[in-house]
Amino acid sequence: MKKVEKGKAGYVAFEKKKRFLVMAVMLAIPIGIFITGYMRTGTRKNFLTLIAILGVLPAARFAVNFIMIMMQKDVSSDIVRQTEHLAGKLVHGYELIFTLSEGQMPCDAVVIGNKSIIGFAPRGKQDLVPIFEKHIGEAMAAGGHRGMKAKIFRDEKQYLKRIEMLAGEATDREFDEACMTTVKTITL
Repeated sequence: MKKVEKGKAGYVAFEKKKRFLVMAVMLAIPIGIFITGYMRTGTRKNFLTLIAILGVLPAARFAVNFIMIMMQKDVSSDIVRQTEHLAGKLVHGYELIFTLSEGQMPCDAVVIGNKSIIGFAPRGKQDLVPIFEKHIGEAMAAGGHRGMKAKIFRDEKQYLKRIEMLAGEATDREFDEACMTTVKTITL
């Protein structure tokens, strides 16, 4: 299983496998402890049962992480191909999942250039788009990237048209890469 960095195509599929393995190991440990205690004493009423019960708590946390990533979908290869073609040298990333207490916004693709963050999110709730655009702008300002504007597109044609416009403008690649680092820190 080859590691895929956050922001690269295939990240969600990699995380699904990784989180499943971690969850399985974390569940196997308390089960093994319980079985060992039962085999040694012939009853559930022993100290190892207590240890196994307490061991289920961290395993449950990993199970929740696994469930969260299982709800995500991989980015289509068509979107990756089109974004790569149109974005050219612009900084871009894939399969980034923004979260807030109001909900989550899975962005299949994100392109950064000329003080703009363009996201393509065909799934998720439409009424959350302005909230996430504001959140991304605030996170950029907090990260020292003032003046950044975020726009999340639901329509593929509008998203691709905006990338074409961005690709034709001059941009500071070093600044854009720093912005992408900030974006990766605020996503799952």
